[in-house]
Amino acid sequence: MQSRRDHCKKKSKDRKSSRRWRRYNAVKQKMERKQSNQFKDFQHKVSRKLVENTRAGTIIIGNLSVKKMPKSQSATRQMNRSTQGAGYLARFAGFLTYKATLR
Repeated sequence: MQSRRDHCKKKSKDRKSSRRWRRYNAVKQKMERKQSNQFKDFQHKVSRKLVENTRAGTIIIGNLSVKKMPKSQSATRQMNRSTQGAGYLARFAGFLTYKATLR
């Protein structure tokens, strides 16, 4: 959708964005929202299963310094790309924390 949208005219000097651009943009936003909701739902389900199936009283989560990772000497292109979604890790840790305290 994004590549189709990018081939349309967004704005001209005296006009608003084209109808096709607006339609593709609305569809793209809807797809992104759906993807985000699906991932959030997956994290909720996995965190619930982890908390319910843990026999020990503690769950340990590592502390990653994502800002320092790309600057390290062992950083590779693939590692830099994989750390871009690290915000999801913090959200998952939050889910685990509050579900474990409720349990």
